[in-house]
Amino acid sequence: MLDQENFKGNERQLKLLLKAVREENISIWNSFAKSSGKYFVANLQGINLSYLNLKEINLKGANLVESNLEGCNLTFANLERTKLMNANLTQTNLTRANITNAYLKDANLEKAIATEANFSNSDLTRTNLNNANLENANILKTNLKFASLQQTKMKGVKKSKSTKIILKSNSRKLTEDDKKKLSPWKIAKQEKNIQIETVN
Repeated sequence: MLDQENFKGNERQLKLLLKAVREENISIWNSFAKSSGKYFVANLQGINLSYLNLKEINLKGANLVESNLEGCNLTFANLERTKLMNANLTQTNLTRANITNAYLKDANLEKAIATEANFSNSDLTRTNLNNANLENANILKTNLKFASLQQTKMKGVKKSKSTKIILKSNSRKLTEDDKKKLSPWKIAKQEKNIQIETVN
């Protein structure tokens, strides 16, 4: 099994989750979470689940701080209110995942696939979204302050009409002509080291 040397959470929960993955039956974990009551919060801090199939898993409210979820299949996963600060989600598949009201500050989602994912009301401050696919994702009232969006695909993204985009570049200062000619998303895609601060 995967190395869990950085795990700081609940050992019983860790064993049960890994058992569900090993038996390719994620319902083992989901049933446990449901039977634990509506106030259940899993403590899986620092867990290593890299490249595992976690499709449709319920991790609502879980502590996944500093976890390694690189390359995971989290399609249709419930990550509502999940704590994912400093987590590694590079190349993770988050298609249609529920990531509402979640905390992803300083997380790494480089090359992640998050098409039609729901990030509404979540905190993505300083999150690395370089080369990620967010097409048709929901970022209504999402905090993207200082998030890095270099080469990020954002076609069809749903965002608040009141959302104000402040463009920042580490490579060169954007001129007023740049801002008039290109949309914020096109500039983020074309320029290097672009950061976008979103203020609702």
